[in-house]
Amino acid sequence: MIKMNILKTLVDIVWIFSIPLILIIVFAIPAVFFIDFGDLPITINGLDLTFNDTFSKSLGSLAIFSYLLVMASLYLFKTTLRYFRRVKMFDIMVIKNFNRIGILLIASGAILGISTFLLRTIYQQRVEFSIGLSPFFLLLGFGLFFMVLSETFKIAKVAKEENDLTV
Repeated sequence: MIKMNILKTLVDIVWIFSIPLILIIVFAIPAVFFIDFGDLPITINGLDLTFNDTFSKSLGSLAIFSYLLVMASLYLFKTTLRYFRRVKMFDIMVIKNFNRIGILLIASGAILGISTFLLRTIYQQRVEFSIGLSPFFLLLGFGLFFMVLSETFKIAKVAKEENDLTV
């Protein structure tokens, strides 16, 4: 139970510190289209970009939006930990939350990967593939992990219900 309390505390701290970032992102995404950045370089995922046209602003906004999806999955994980603390691990909401977290992380990874690839290809005229821990593969892997975890908990819930009926 000590590990659960430490995990819950860490997730709560990250959530509290991310709330101002969420507010900034929510207001920044529409503002990107109305502000003229000129030649001001902005760095997103290691790419130095200048947002001169609508297409680059759209791709930049998509990359920023992917972080909102990660924050939504963090909120769902925080909610799921409450069920764990109450020892309701096989509740239907835990299973649904794990699946939703997986979907959000996969969507975030796909949006981030595609937008970064397009920005790098179009504006820096280079195609670059790297093997390692890129945000795209990490988000994709964690998303699939949470979806598998959801299926595992679903199977465990059925087994637990069958076990409870057997005397």
